[in-house]
Amino acid sequence: MLLDVAVVECDSHAWERDAAANPPTWLTKPCPAWCTEQHRGGDHPDDRQHTSVIHSTDLLTMDFENFGSPTKPEHRPVSLMTDLVQGHLEAEPRICLNDSTDKGTSYYLSLAEAEEIAAHLLQLVAAGRGRTAHQGEDAA
Repeated sequence: MLLDVAVVECDSHAWERDAAANPPTWLTKPCPAWCTEQHRGGDHPDDRQHTSVIHSTDLLTMDFENFGSPTKPEHRPVSLMTDLVQGHLEAEPRICLNDSTDKGTSYYLSLAEAEEIAAHLLQLVAAGRGRTAHQGEDAA
């Protein structure tokens, strides 16, 4: 009621209100603690996901990439980037690995797969630094 007059909302305004809804109606439970997104009701279905901060490591022992143009080159190291992503209907997050080039491929790992790769990396780091891995461990 507005000044004792019933106000009827048109479809266009109802859609705008729903699109701005926070929390959005499609979000069925609270965001995980690591989510950095500002979700809205009008988020495109492809964008309805939780994402974390992005961790980045410059790969200084690889050839630098030209992030500029052929006439105005800007050579910088390629960065390996990792973050958590979880679609709003997915049971658990995945870890996304990709690089800073426009030709890189993104890899999405389950938490178990990421944990396995992390263990392999730590074994390789230990071996590279001259530390012995535990006897009987599978290095594959």
